[in-house]
This record gives sequence, structure tokens and C-alpha cells, in this order.
Amino acid sequence: MDILHLATPCRNVPITFTLDLEFNECNIEAPLMKAPSTRRSTQRGHAEGLVPLMTLLVYGFVGLLLVVFIASLLTPIAWLKGKWRLAVVTCVLVFWGHLYWDNIQRPKDLTKWRQAARAQCDIEQAKLPLSIAVDGFLDEGAAMRKDSLLKLFSERRLKFIEVKVRPSPEVAARVAYPDGDHEGVWAVPDVNTPYVRLELGEKGDPACTALPVGVSSRADRAPFLPDTCITLKPLALPTARYSLTLHPSTAPEPTEYGSWTFINRETGEKLAKLTTVDTLNSIGSGQVSPRDAQTPYSDCRSPHTVIVDRLTNFTGKNDGEHPTQLLEVELVKPNADVASIDASAADVPLLKPVIEQTLYTEQESRELFSPEIGKPEWESSVGRARERGIASYGSRLIVWPERKLVSLTPTAKTNAYPWQVFAVDNGFIVLRTSLSWYETPHNLVARYSRDGSLEWTIRIASQAGGSTKCSHFWPQAVYSTETHLVFADRCGTVSRDQMTEPQKTTHGEVWKVALNSLPGSLSTSGVRPLAGAPHVKR
Repeated sequence: MDILHLATPCRNVPITFTLDLEFNECNIEAPLMKAPSTRRSTQRGHAEGLVPLMTLLVYGFVGLLLVVFIASLLTPIAWLKGKWRLAVVTCVLVFWGHLYWDNIQRPKDLTKWRQAARAQCDIEQAKLPLSIAVDGFLDEGAAMRKDSLLKLFSERRLKFIEVKVRPSPEVAARVAYPDGDHEGVWAVPDVNTPYVRLELGEKGDPACTALPVGVSSRADRAPFLPDTCITLKPLALPTARYSLTLHPSTAPEPTEYGSWTFINRETGEKLAKLTTVDTLNSIGSGQVSPRDAQTPYSDCRSPHTVIVDRLTNFTGKNDGEHPTQLLEVELVKPNADVASIDASAADVPLLKPVIEQTLYTEQESRELFSPEIGKPEWESSVGRARERGIASYGSRLIVWPERKLVSLTPTAKTNAYPWQVFAVDNGFIVLRTSLSWYETPHNLVARYSRDGSLEWTIRIASQAGGSTKCSHFWPQAVYSTETHLVFADRCGTVSRDQMTEPQKTTHGEVWKVALNSLPGSLSTSGVRPLAGAPHVKR
């Protein structure tokens, strides 16, 4: 029996897990929350009743098949003679043999065939380079899913993608492999050329193309600039230096394998080759991984994605050139893991906040607590960054002179919980959000610079008694004013009879700490403005 302590807004409640191996049940028992014992006995009774019923159905189905099989053989034997008997019995055996082969043996053979192909692909991919430097490529099979095409621009920063237009059952011409209904297909009905070229463009360009469901709402969101579109230009012949090509097997399944290759079209050099069972009408689905992924995509059920996931346009050179319509995503690692900081250390200042109740409109609540969801918030954040040189966008910083969208990972763990990051002024505030600040005496707050350097730490003192409006408090937003560092939370909806201001529909609470009581400034020197660019307000 294992005892786990789960964090709740009110108190720690011991939860007991009892594992019943016989019936594969996991029963949760907790003080004041015991489930009636009759429920478990009822479930056990249902399970015991279903077992013999399912057994009876299986045996009945198999028995019925045997009866039909024997009857189909005995009928011609009993009613026919000579050559007719032999001919009909032969036909019956061929019929049953065909059913067995088509429904049992062939699927087994196909499964083994596909598994062997994936095993061969796994051996081959171990020899692939971790990255292949390209500025773009030609997809001759129109094999990439539409969301992966978008990720090749955002995560791999490719300048262009050329595609050989392919038909599909849904549309006459498409540039991405269909992965849904008709609305989800990236169709190009007005294209009369065999190839097209996709690039990032600015809204208003006549070449901007309509995007399908699933990507239309993401092409002008972070890290793309708000005025971004995808342009589509017809091509009679491809111009890309590199191409991704499917060479399907010409033999019937399950015999030979095909292959995906990535080649330099100018020199003929084969940069990658992976075994596959794909055909032009049946291509495995895969996802391009984020740029900061620890390992590249490796699922050989989609060999072409394994290859494409290694493509990158990152040169490592700081030549001052920035990709148009796209911010470079940068993940910063801290020089001091926030989880290693002792929140009870005497040298960490303990500050007493001023606590105030407040009200928010629906728009104010969305902008403050969910800034990374809506398009208007992204537009306003980019606008502030253009004007000031730097601006916060939820947990991330927009550094406009460098055309970067910067994130901080607060801990070395894969899952950062319970630590949460907020972008504030020129850097980041990191704090714990798993427990109510009313219940913990030392609420640690750490300040990191834009490049991940730990600048200072403080402790926010807990306030006894809690709030009359909020049953708990842990910050869902952090921001600064001219005089204070503010930690904010929302804690419920205002009822009609309590509404004192029109449109103010959400209760909130803020904990305010004076800026002059902090051990350091909120401004950092991590931003290097370009000549002529607006300086950050200090």
C-alpha cells in the first residue's frame, strides 16, 4: 500500500490506493470521501457475469463456423457424384482457403513485412546525421502533413518549400498529404503547373493563399509575426537544390520494400535513405518535433518525417540577418536551477506584501491571465516590442532588435512543474504555483535576466487568515508598475447582486511588493538594441 499526499487549495489530504489484482480495479479511498462498499461488490458481480457470457459467445461463433464449413463439404458429397462431386468440393476448399488467406494469414504476413521494414529503417536511421543544413527543399510526393509544413517554417526556419502537386480523392490538386475531411485538405484548385513554391509572406501580397483548417489560425501567431501569410507561387519546374522522393516498391505486397531518399539534385549525392512500405496513396503520418527537442523524430512508421525532422536552416552565424515574418525561438537555460534554491535561507530577504482585492472585466482577465491564447494579445505584444525594443508575452520575451522570442526553462527537469515562469520587463520571474501562498511561510520568487543569469531571490511572507474573497492564492500573472512588483490571481465570478461596476465580472486579488524593497532592479542589460532602435524604458 502506497500513501500519496496530493496538493489541494485547502489542505494536504492523504489518499490511499488499494489495488485489487483479481479484478484489475484501482479503488481510491480518502478520509471523508469513502466510496460505498456496495459499488465494488456490484462491479465485481458484473465482471463475474460477463466472463462466462463472453466465453459462450466465442465458442458459439467458432462452433457455427465449423458447422458451416462441414456442411459446405458434406452437401456436395451427399448429393453429387463423380467429377461434379470432386469439382464442387475443390471449389468449396478453394473458397475457404481464400477466406483464411485473406482474413487471417495475409494480415499476419503483412504485419511481419511492415515490422521487418521498420526494423531495417531503424538500422538505417542510426547512421543518419543529426542535422542536414538546407534553406529549403522539394517534396516530390506531397507527403508532408499541413501542420508539419508550417513547423518547417517555424521550428526549422526554412525559407521555402517546393511541392509537386498531387491529386487525392477529395480534391484534384493538393500540396500536403490529407489527414482529415475535405475541409482539412490543403487544396490548390487554381494551380495549373506541376509544382508550387511555398514561402512566408506579408498579408496583402497577391500571392497569399488560403490556408486549410488546422493551420489557418496559426500562421499569424507566435513565432510568426501578426501580419504573416503563406504565399503560393506556381512553378513549371522545381528550383530547389534538394529533394525528398518516394520510391515505392514495384512488386506486390508483401515482397519488396520501397525507400525514401533525400538527395542533392545538383550533384546527385544521396544525403539520406530509409526503407519504407509507403505508397503514393498511403503515407505514414508523423510530426516535425520542436527545435529544442532532446532527440530528433525517430518513428519509422513515418520514414519521410524521420528525414525531414533533421532539416534545419540554422547556420550558427550571427550575421545580423533575420528571417522575415518570423521570430527566432530561443530557449534559455538558467545558470542556477530554481529547484536548488533554499527558500528558507536567512540571506534571502523576507518581504511583506500589500494585499488588495480587485475586479476585472472579461477582456482584462483574458489579457492578464491568458495572454498567449488570443491573436489580439500577440499583436499588441509585438507592437510594444517594436516600439520599446522588448516586451513580455506571457512567459516569453519578445526581443525585437534580435528578432527573437525568448523562453526560460527554470529547472533541469523535463517537467518544470511546480515552477512557473513569467516574463517581466527585461527578464523573468520564477515562482512556485503548486500551493496557496496563504499556506506556505516562505514563497520563493527568483529573478533571472534575459540570458538566464540568476539576479536575486526574495521570499514573500504568508498572510494569516486568508482572503474574504479568495479561498486560496497563487499567482497566475506577474507584472510591474512604476512603484510595485505585482502578483495577481483571479478567484471567482461576481454574482449579479454583488456587481458594483458594469462589466467587472471577475474577482481578483493582488499581492504588491514595493520596487525599492527588492534586492535588485527589474531591468537588465541583456538586450543589445540595434543602432537607431528604440531603447527599452529602464
